[in-house]
Amino acid sequence: IKKETDYSKIVTVLFQTKDSLLQNRSLRQALAYQAPQISGEETANNPFPPGSWAYNNLSKKYLSNPEEAEEALERAKSSVSEEKMNSEIILTATPNLEEVGKMIAESWKKLGFDIKLRIESGIPQNFQALLITQSIPTDPDQYFLWHATQIKTNLTKYDSKRVDKDLEDGRKIITEEERKEKYFDFQKTLLEDTPAIFLYFPKNNIVYLKKVETLLNKVLLLGG
Repeated sequence: IKKETDYSKIVTVLFQTKDSLLQNRSLRQALAYQAPQISGEETANNPFPPGSWAYNNLSKKYLSNPEEAEEALERAKSSVSEEKMNSEIILTATPNLEEVGKMIAESWKKLGFDIKLRIESGIPQNFQALLITQSIPTDPDQYFLWHATQIKTNLTKYDSKRVDKDLEDGRKIITEEERKEKYFDFQKTLLEDTPAIFLYFPKNNIVYLKKVETLLNKVLLLGG
């Protein structure tokens, strides 16, 4: 069995940006900074895989940064009532991500939040925070995931005029260099707004028979 990272999928926490508590950007940032890096997995921190020509290595980074989490939380407290801050946050996870969900829930509790983990198959119609594995296209065009008009696939209900314009222009422009400029700006705005936490690219188990490998080696030795 060999494990290979699958860059066509990304494990993500999606925030319901219209939720009365999670609509606060500073609070979402606090949760993103506090979320743990998952041991043994290739950290994402970005909606694009590192091999993509549109990937910006200098984009904002979250995960396992408790100091920044506390600062963001203080900013949130200045605009969110104490009663609202004490309300429950439900993190929904798919069954295969239950253990990851437990780690995230425990990390968020350290910020003083009342976190409940709920396990559900499929995508619930209503959620506050949702831990799922999403498919991402090879091309950096993620219009269907983040554009405000895509009500069926933009699960966070994220709405940014700047991001919408970047995504619209990115699919119209032909040259890669001009598209890169649009997608760099898209990354900057999306990561600052934090409608989601990009955790890691999952691994697939590749199973092969050793006798097949031995046979191939013999063929090579015989010049076949």
